[in-house]
Amino acid sequence: MHSSRLKIIAALLIVCQCVLLLSGCGFRLRGSDVQKIDQIVYVQTQNSQSALMMYLHDYLDLTKNRDEADSVLIITNESKGRRVLSVASDGKVEEYELQYVVTFSARDRNSDAKASDSMILPQQSVTLKRTYQFDESAVLAIEAEKSTLYEAMADDAARQIARRLEVAITR
Repeated sequence: MHSSRLKIIAALLIVCQCVLLLSGCGFRLRGSDVQKIDQIVYVQTQNSQSALMMYLHDYLDLTKNRDEADSVLIITNESKGRRVLSVASDGKVEEYELQYVVTFSARDRNSDAKASDSMILPQQSVTLKRTYQFDESAVLAIEAEKSTLYEAMADDAARQIARRLEVAITR
């Protein structure tokens, strides 16, 4: 009984040491570094029902009324693409690369659209790429995987946009 207590205590000490080492080197769980910024943001986009918009709600305090906003995030382009990455010796596609690009800028709500001094963020892009294996015998599974990858890229893009906007606003 005494040796089992010592084993438990030793295991707890090892776990505590691991946690201290990880936190000491700056390790943080993914997603724990983005907090909502203290500004209300209006998003000007052509597709207000996109996955990107859904994820932007997680990272930004959004409003549907431009007059309530402190700043305006302008999504000028959101595009998805796919290209062949590798081909087998028989000419069949084995691997694809998915690409997701979001082009955006941000400005002060009260600014004139032509005034460059009111830009919070000049026009810039977030480009994300993911690869997936293609198996023609599992087309439905491949489509589900492709959809999941695009969702993950939309989440990553929203996170990056929120970080860039936060940095620009706090400057």
